[in-house]
Amino acid sequence: MKDYIPGFILSLVLFVILTVVDSQVYGNVMPLSLLYLLTILHVLMFKILIVEKKRLSYFLFIIFFAIVLFFSIPELTQKEAVEKVVAMHDLDITETTTVPTTNINPFRPSKAYLFKGYKVDEEISVMVSATNGKVFIVEH
Repeated sequence: MKDYIPGFILSLVLFVILTVVDSQVYGNVMPLSLLYLLTILHVLMFKILIVEKKRLSYFLFIIFFAIVLFFSIPELTQKEAVEKVVAMHDLDITETTTVPTTNINPFRPSKAYLFKGYKVDEEISVMVSATNGKVFIVEH
């Protein structure tokens, strides 16, 4: 049982870092399901590969994890999406949230940023795709 503890601690730290970065930087649009799965698998891989001195295989697992992480990072942060909306529509944002999309690709966000606010005296909603940065005005 004690062989699992170092891998568990590393995986727990990685889980917390991924969750905090997704929440604070990407506004919960980052596709984390595959990364979470690999983080859980890391506990077993650490025990099996490091404890049994199979460091090359462990290194390849870490490289695979890094590649999945690289492809899972959204194109836009929430801050960049806000700046894009304000620049394009001169919107006074009152509410920021996310909305689900139809994307099922594990490397692409399945949510988009949604901003509600006022432009002059008119209330409008603007959606920004986290995948490609396209901006759409949402009709009420």
